[in-house]
Amino acid sequence: MLPYLFKTNLRHKLVLYLTTLIIPVYSLKAKTTASSDEELKACMRKATAFMMDKVSIRGGFVGSYLPDFSRRWGELEAYPSMIWIDGPTPAMGNALLDAYLATEDEYYYQQACRVADALTAAQLHCGGWNYNFDFAGEESHKQWYATIGKNAWGVSEYNHFYGNATFDDQTSYRPANFFLRIYLLKKDPIHKQALDRAIDFFLQSQYPNGGWPQRYPLRYDFPAKDGSPDYSSFITLNDGVMEKNIEFMLRCYYLLDDERCLRAAEKGLDCLLLLQQAAPTAGWALQYNLQLQPAKARDFEPASVCVSTTYGTVMLLMEYYRLTGEKKFMQGIPAALSFLDEVAFNDSMLQLIGNYDNRGRLCPRMVVPGSFTPLFLHRKGSHIVNGDYYVDQNPLNTIGHYSSFCTVNTDFLRNRYETLMSQPAEELSQDSPLLHPELREALLKQFIYNKRPEGARKFLNPVQTNTTVRIQEIIASLNEEGYWPAPLVLTTNPYIGEGCVDDPVPELYEETLKHPFNTQFYRSEDPPIGISVNTYIQNMGILLKYLLNQNENSNEK
Repeated sequence: MLPYLFKTNLRHKLVLYLTTLIIPVYSLKAKTTASSDEELKACMRKATAFMMDKVSIRGGFVGSYLPDFSRRWGELEAYPSMIWIDGPTPAMGNALLDAYLATEDEYYYQQACRVADALTAAQLHCGGWNYNFDFAGEESHKQWYATIGKNAWGVSEYNHFYGNATFDDQTSYRPANFFLRIYLLKKDPIHKQALDRAIDFFLQSQYPNGGWPQRYPLRYDFPAKDGSPDYSSFITLNDGVMEKNIEFMLRCYYLLDDERCLRAAEKGLDCLLLLQQAAPTAGWALQYNLQLQPAKARDFEPASVCVSTTYGTVMLLMEYYRLTGEKKFMQGIPAALSFLDEVAFNDSMLQLIGNYDNRGRLCPRMVVPGSFTPLFLHRKGSHIVNGDYYVDQNPLNTIGHYSSFCTVNTDFLRNRYETLMSQPAEELSQDSPLLHPELREALLKQFIYNKRPEGARKFLNPVQTNTTVRIQEIIASLNEEGYWPAPLVLTTNPYIGEGCVDDPVPELYEETLKHPFNTQFYRSEDPPIGISVNTYIQNMGILLKYLLNQNENSNEK
């Protein structure tokens, strides 16, 4: 959550940004040294040299590669000249900064600068970024969209070439944060130029009411099949657009003292309050038109009030209350909690679905605004040419890549709300860097040294019980070429052309997956072994964390 990723009572030490989510919770303080520091550092250096010299394209990455580099992909199949901004490239940059800060080896900073160069090349004229970038030029990029992107059924954001930047999937947020971090580390004016352009992009793209569109500059070129307007200009909460943009604006205010960013953050906070719907569905939508009405986006994102978005927004508002001390952020929460209570499935629906969750109450993910009518998501077809999504009230045979269900724990939210309301606002906000400027100096070190994870969060490291053994395994598993072989679980079909309208149309969702004419990514049951950016970052994080703790133990003696 935004404000309290800046907690000031934490010790200011190096804690690698990927370890908080990817590395399981266990102590990395081994009683015996898994291997010499020299061997560990040599392993890291060899792996890094391979990734930067053999895998990267001008310092950028796509995510997954076959060992012979005959195929590579990010979220979709990629050309050899392409890099992916949505995840892998900024994540590599942060991992390299982590390595530099942990080892004080200038090599890693130089490699992070190569990543920065790739991201600078990919930065659009407006100051933001697209999901991917093609060093071969715009015509090659358009060709990719017209073939691979166009035939990715289920990810319509790739079906058309817009030529503009996006906030979707934190695509502009991630590189902007990386440039903020690398600039603050050494104050290189080259990095400041890219950072300034990114900040201007966040500021210029914000609507007067405080919301942000999904894409900018605004385009209206691609309406949906049913004639619905192009959704890319809509105010977007989906995938944390509002949350992350507010977070970045506040961070720039704290660390750069940029008053423009503070005003943008305040407008964004107020916009979230405006977007709450009226009772009985007093929640929030995934996206809104400029009349602040819930709006349709992709074919499986109907105009609705979204239960999971409401739950997350309530959590955010409580944190914004702690940040600001202003009770306006708490005023709409009781109505939202009532909505969450009412929308939960009854016993008969649970029996029909056959799905129970002990973590909370099972709910439809989306409901019709103004009613509790659930909207369940389905599709039929084989590929984008003969495939269609549709929405109804049948909870069976729903799509798997975008769940129609979610689980909410309203008891937790209500207890948290009541606890916060029972305490003086001044007490709750005593650690707020917004209200206490003297705390902001500490945030600089925390941001540089204790970066939150940005990439590869879907891939979890297996639970390990013996740290020493794990370190030895990582070192031993680096192959002669210099990479850690990994199963490439999320894979794609290569583009082979387009399907036909009269191709068989299956009824079951599972039968609509993996069709050879569909270039959308999917989870492989028999994944190929190859080169993975995620695996590099994960293993480097474990090795660096171990090294840092070894150094800390030595300093304590």
